[in-house]
Amino acid sequence: NQMKNLLFCLMLTTLSATSQIENIQGTWESIESQCLTAISYNKKEFKFKNICDSNIIETVVNKGKDFVTTTLINTDNNHKVVIKYTLLDNGNLQGNFIGDYKGIIIHRRYNE
Repeated sequence: NQMKNLLFCLMLTTLSATSQIENIQGTWESIESQCLTAISYNKKEFKFKNICDSNIIETVVNKGKDFVTTTLINTDNNHKVVIKYTLLDNGNLQGNFIGDYKGIIIHRRYNE
């Protein structure tokens, strides 16, 4: 019986952690960028698409229960950064940038 309770608790923890990170799905905008960032999640895999005039490639390199880490390359100017995205309690998305740009950018949901 203890084993059943333990397995049930583990399942609940996994489900709540997965659904929390899934909340970053959607289209995001920030004051600092001319690009919109569209994030989709399907079968435990995130996809990032940047919607703007620049040629940007963003690839997921790591994910956890409350974050997703990507590498971003702007092929127009060879600008490269690693971004750790975290969903904030107020519903905004924080991007912590390290690389050719270093800083924190707050993204808000784009009103489609």
